[in-house]
Amino acid sequence: MAINNQVTGGVPATGLAPTGDLALGTAERTTVITKTLDFSVTPVATGADNVLAIAIPAGFYVSSVLCTVVKPEGVATTAGVGDSSSNTVFLAAFDANVANNKALSTTASKLYTAADSIRYTPNVAQSVGKVRLQCHMTNTN
Repeated sequence: MAINNQVTGGVPATGLAPTGDLALGTAERTTVITKTLDFSVTPVATGADNVLAIAIPAGFYVSSVLCTVVKPEGVATTAGVGDSSSNTVFLAAFDANVANNKALSTTASKLYTAADSIRYTPNVAQSVGKVRLQCHMTNTN
């Protein structure tokens, strides 16, 4: 069963739990969670802050993450997409200042034995741009 959960905004600052994510039950097998991070609504005050974007429950296998620029930031901005082990597990140096820029991580997949979060980490403050993250995962429980 595919699930599309689109939420505007993010949760800036390291250590805060993601909000608005769909509670995933054991019946769903393949899931796509979509989160739109709108920095005009929820700015990232300083570069290198983690935005905890999508909650990953224990026992889920992430096969890919897609990042798309919906609205460019207006200044040179690169970002990493990762998790608690590394801010760049899935994508490194993603250009968040090019309209409709897309990057798909297909070589870095991961099985999560403990709950975690997909994180978006820009190199500079963001207060204008908007990016969309899509996480493709499978429940292995």
